[in-house]
This record gives sequence, C-alpha cells and structure tokens, in this order.
Amino acid sequence: MSIGAFVSAGLTVKYAYESLYNGQTVSAMIQQDTYQDVNTWGSGFLFDFGMYYDTGFKTLRVAIAVQNFGPEIKYAKESSPVPLQFRWGIAADLVGPDALLLSDEKSRVGVAFDLFQPNDYAQQIHCGVEYEFAGMFALRTGYKFNYDSEGLTVGAGIKQTLGSVKLILDYSYGSVGNYLGDVHRISVGAGL
Repeated sequence: MSIGAFVSAGLTVKYAYESLYNGQTVSAMIQQDTYQDVNTWGSGFLFDFGMYYDTGFKTLRVAIAVQNFGPEIKYAKESSPVPLQFRWGIAADLVGPDALLLSDEKSRVGVAFDLFQPNDYAQQIHCGVEYEFAGMFALRTGYKFNYDSEGLTVGAGIKQTLGSVKLILDYSYGSVGNYLGDVHRISVGAGL
C-alpha cells in the first residue's frame, strides 16, 4: 500500500485570435445613418490550469482542470465570453496490485469517471472501464452521457517488447450518430 500523496499542477498561457472577416476593419452602421469603423477580429490571453492528486490510498487519483479562463472577446461593438470549461475526474484500480477491492498480480481492472462542464453547453459525463492482463493485453469500454451523437466506445490494446523496443497497438470503435456513422481508430507506437 502506498503511503504518501503526490500533487502536481500545471498552468498554460495562450494567446487566442479569431477573425470573422479576414482580420479586417470594416465600416458598420451602428445607428440609423451613423457609421463607425469596427474590427472584425478579437484576441486575448487565456489560461488553462490543472491539478493532479495521487491520494496515496491504493490507486485512487483525482484531477481537476479549468480551461480557457480569460476575459470576454470583443468583436465590433459586442463582447462574447470565451468557451470556459471545467473538468473534474477520479480514477482507481478495482482489481490489481494495490487495488481498492481485490489484489491480483496478473490482472488489472481500472475505472474512471469524468465530469465536464462547458459554459456554453449542458454538463457531460464520461465513464470508462479497462481490463488489462499481464501488462500485455487490454480491453476497454466507455460511455459518454449527454452528447448529441456520441455514446458507447469500445477498444483493445496490445503491448509487446521486442529486445529493448516496446511496441503498442491500440484499436477503438465509437458511434458518432446517424450522420457520421462509426469511427474506427488505430494507433501504433514504439519506444525504448
């Protein structure tokens, strides 16, 4: 059992620029027979902040993030809020070495829950489960709640070591609704 907790945090500063009409200034009627030159673009600095907390209790981990924190962006004479997003998640192994429920050296069952709240859409929830055997083969499934078109996802992965090279092959499937159909993703990785 782990004894100590571990906290890490990160901050990203970014400059955002968006143009509604090729970044030009145009003459716009702001009242009857009154015109004024206005910018068709907006820009500003935005901040992302995140924190990861390994509780030190078995495999329990918690994370939070705030993305796109910053001032409203002004286009012409009106200001619009930036797409501010809050995210909170928790993850743990239910089965496996140092797991919450059942200790097993060969198999691992991990679960994850994520709550996502954008300022311009309803709250969304993500849940997932991963089963891994001997650190070589994994099966995954998840569900996205309160999405217009997405929902169930499933996948599998293989990890193999050849000499000093680690090879990873992952596949996932997700349905993106009637208009976009099914999405298949394949990724291949290698490392030392």
